[in-house]
Amino acid sequence: MAIGKIVRGDRNNQEKYVNEYGASPLIMLVRVRNKDIQLSAIEALYCLADGNEFAQKAILEEGAVMPLIQLLKRTRAPDVQEMSAMALWALAGEDLNERRSMAGMMG
Repeated sequence: MAIGKIVRGDRNNQEKYVNEYGASPLIMLVRVRNKDIQLSAIEALYCLADGNEFAQKAILEEGAVMPLIQLLKRTRAPDVQEMSAMALWALAGEDLNERRSMAGMMG
């Protein structure tokens, strides 16, 4: 999925994507039972959220946490687990309380 490459590290592109398309389509793809699709969707969510409070808030409001937590805990694929954890950590942002809360949910 090229989304991650387009938005990675580019605050302007992160916010444009979130405003125009939202995270819901990516969140739905996280639930698909295809490892490659899951990885691409999770990477895109990570790239959207990484370092961008606006995007983090929007993605959290669209319900990304529970599907990512479920995938993190249920999958046996280490690369999917790793990318899920990275996306969740990016969604936690820089706030220490948010990070503690996210770490608690991640287990």
